[in-house]
Amino acid sequence: MRKDIKSFIETENQTNCNSTGYCALNPTIEIIEELFLNEVRQISYYISKFPDSNFYNENLLCELINVLAEDIFATQPHEKDVSKKLKNLINLRNATKKKYMEFCKNSLQGCEIANFVFEPEVSQNYASYIESAAKYIYSRNKAFTLQQLRYFELITLISKVVAQTIAKIKLYKPDFFEYDIKLLKFFSMTALFLETPNKLKKRILQFSKEIYNIRKIYTETLNKYYGGRADAKIRTSLLAGKSLLVSGSNLKELEDILLACADTDINVYTHGELYVAHTYKKFKEYKNLKGHIASGSVNYDFSNFDGVVYVTKFMGYKIDQLYQGTIFSSSDIISKGMLKVENNDFSEIFEAIGMHSEARAQYPQAFEDITLAKGEIEELFLGDKKQVVIFLGKTRNYDLVGEFGDKKIINIEYQSDSDLLYKVIEKSLQSEVSLILFCSRCSSKVITDIVSVLDNKMFEEIYMVSCQTLNVNPHVVECLRDEFGVKIIE
Repeated sequence: MRKDIKSFIETENQTNCNSTGYCALNPTIEIIEELFLNEVRQISYYISKFPDSNFYNENLLCELINVLAEDIFATQPHEKDVSKKLKNLINLRNATKKKYMEFCKNSLQGCEIANFVFEPEVSQNYASYIESAAKYIYSRNKAFTLQQLRYFELITLISKVVAQTIAKIKLYKPDFFEYDIKLLKFFSMTALFLETPNKLKKRILQFSKEIYNIRKIYTETLNKYYGGRADAKIRTSLLAGKSLLVSGSNLKELEDILLACADTDINVYTHGELYVAHTYKKFKEYKNLKGHIASGSVNYDFSNFDGVVYVTKFMGYKIDQLYQGTIFSSSDIISKGMLKVENNDFSEIFEAIGMHSEARAQYPQAFEDITLAKGEIEELFLGDKKQVVIFLGKTRNYDLVGEFGDKKIINIEYQSDSDLLYKVIEKSLQSEVSLILFCSRCSSKVITDIVSVLDNKMFEEIYMVSCQTLNVNPHVVECLRDEFGVKIIE
């Protein structure tokens, strides 16, 4: 291992976790992502300082949102993908900075330049990018206090998750730009660490309201587009025949691929957060959508799926231990073990499925009931209960009676069903019932959901289970615990 990267890992404040909240198995992953975030950070900073909207355009905003939304967890991303994306961002940063400097000069005012910036040149090659970035991150983290670094990581994690939500809304509403600047201004705070911890905390609490509104818009958009949700019975075992597993959280991409294979005999199964598709009215019309396959281990599911795998955008997976399987993805940065899909051209996927041996049916056939707790939500605030406990995630490993006594409990079992969490909140606004939130899993999306209600006075207490360091950056959890009073359950 090179000396500079070794030193970078051993920095006192460094957790060997990338800024999105995931801890990298390979330090190069973190360095690559920091390179991208550094460019977006600087461009966002200059945009936040410029008073005129003519300074930027919608294409630039979309590019920045998409880069923020991208997750890079593959152990060996394609170098050409990394270099191409970086060079484009560097050119955008140079052009943005130049316009900002010209504005300052013409308006006879001083320019406030972001501190701790890293500005690689377009001419640098891939290896030089990595080496230079490692030195930069090492010196930056040494200069910050631990408290600053915790806020830094939390703001970055929040920004990435919110960017994913905004990017998904744009798939249905291409002219949706209401929150782009607000998000980029929030993220730009990580470019200038002269801010006091109190001011950083205040901005996070202020932005929590924006997260809440964005999440609500996304939920309303999906309900309008796909006809609302209902309880469902989902097949969790394979049928005989040609098989395609679609993984991630992007419902629009799932719909696109279902439309593309409508006249084929391909059996399509969802994976990950895409199980929600089975609860929407419109997806019940697609005859190719057969079920949901998931064991809890991405590596196991991908390696053992008897067919082809497709991963939607904005979904990063650690697939370093993946030894077999044909995997496609539409992400801008993909692993060397994956094949890229561009412009909704699924022809290579269908060709690969045709070459793959057909799956044998799994017996006995298995099904799972998905209950959305709508009836419970309607009855939630009836009676004399003054406190309601919302369980977000599985409850079977927790002693509800011992922990919460006789309080009313509602279980939103599936972690990605946070739209139901917001429905409960909307209902509680009309009552005098106080809420307690208990998150029985830990992920970047769960943490963002928690932040979205931090400034909500109806929550008396918020609990979250402890996070595995392979999943979430310890700095983020420590910030929630020490700065915002979230109770971490070991």
